[in-house]
Amino acid sequence: MKIFEKKCPNCHANLEFKVGEKDVVCPSCRRTFAIEYDHDIVDPEVMLKAKDIQLKILDEVQDSFVAARKIRKIVMPVVLIFIAAMFAFGIFMFFQTRARMEENRKKAEEQSQQFEEQFEEQFQKAKDQFQQSQP
Repeated sequence: MKIFEKKCPNCHANLEFKVGEKDVVCPSCRRTFAIEYDHDIVDPEVMLKAKDIQLKILDEVQDSFVAARKIRKIVMPVVLIFIAAMFAFGIFMFFQTRARMEENRKKAEEQSQQFEEQFEEQFQKAKDQFQQSQP
């Protein structure tokens, strides 16, 4: 059995006891203390195995954090490049649309001008015909 050491709450001397003992007597002040165990498991081998399992779990968690950092180092630049590309595409589309709108405006002005000229011609013809038909 493994021997554990604790401090006496009364005089702070070292208390030595074996796992499984229920009481311990302080060698300095001679007070008796009941031993309270943190766990129901008092077998040191089982406690060491549990400790090993805890350490393995902590190592796995740490490994997963390291892997997540590596992935983040790869993913973050890709995401930033994607965002920059989408932004550049948006700017390109804005100017492309603006150029098309300008072309359409010019065409509409030309068509409007042509319509006005045709209207003026037809109006003038109708006016001339009307004046000729008047006595």
